Amino acid sequence: MFINNIKFNYNVKILDDLFANQKYEDSILLLQSFSKKNRHLYIKLLNYTIQKYLRKNNHLNFFKQKFVWINSFDLDDTNYFNKFLNYYFSNLNSFSYLQGDYTYLLSSALEDLNIPDIPKVISFDEIVLNSYLFQMMLLINNNKDYIVANNQAAFFESKNEQYLIYPQSTKLFFHILRNPYELFSKYKSRSSGEEALNQLCNFTNDKNISSDSKNLYKIEQNIQSWNINAKSWLDDNVLSTYRGKLILFEDLKSNTEETLISSLYHLKQQGIDFEINFELVKKFVKENNFETENIDPISNKEKKMIDSNLDYSLVEKYQF
Repeated sequence: MFINNIKFNYNVKILDDLFANQKYEDSILLLQSFSKKNRHLYIKLLNYTIQKYLRKNNHLNFFKQKFVWINSFDLDDTNYFNKFLNYYFSNLNSFSYLQGDYTYLLSSALEDLNIPDIPKVISFDEIVLNSYLFQMMLLINNNKDYIVANNQAAFFESKNEQYLIYPQSTKLFFHILRNPYELFSKYKSRSSGEEALNQLCNFTNDKNISSDSKNLYKIEQNIQSWNINAKSWLDDNVLSTYRGKLILFEDLKSNTEETLISSLYHLKQQGIDFEINFELVKKFVKENNFETENIDPISNKEKKMIDSNLDYSLVEKYQF
């Protein structure tokens, strides 16, 4: 313990000197070196860096804006859009990127670090407490230009200024919003009307735990209800601060080409450098259809139950 404290204090002085001289690439290399040889010290140094420098505007160049978030209440609704991004940028080869569900990306990063005292099921409280630490692990330990992360958790802001995502590391986000009546019909086709309503409205306040068998670590996600989830991401301040863009799922299906081109312009307007190729968008739309879904009709009784639990301002605003 004594030797570790000496090592920590010694490397803190080095980090402070590097930050003072704005040698950010050198500071990243220093941190990366400990991710392999001394993981406990690595976590301590990351936490020190976050606590001391995260909110200092003169060091924003250290905190790379690499995250492109694809948010939706139901992750299935991100599939077509993600397929398009992968197709488009694989063909252009403009920049490198890591793409996947945030829970999978985080689990993979934690698995690589192999720190014994991190629990295999990470609670929502742990996510709140360590949200930026977890994202820093992803940023520090890969050399891609961008991280395209799918997320279904609601945006949150805690009392001690902890957030789900941070403007220092976020390039932009998309929020794909789907008609809640359609979602209910889809959920009902897989279960009962009562279970479908709970999935939409989350009466039991469940925290969804990522169930992907590939994930060694299970991540508890704060999805909330459709109402809260949608309002958290479509808040004017959140849209402005994190450079967000709303995509209506219905527009993605019925006006696909125009919606995808508009999304490309949003990426470009936020500083991602690439070519807009209209023919490539046309080709993708021609070759890729939306997957067929099973849906059950909604009874009048069910519609009344849904109506009584929805924020009608959202329903009216987006003409659901």
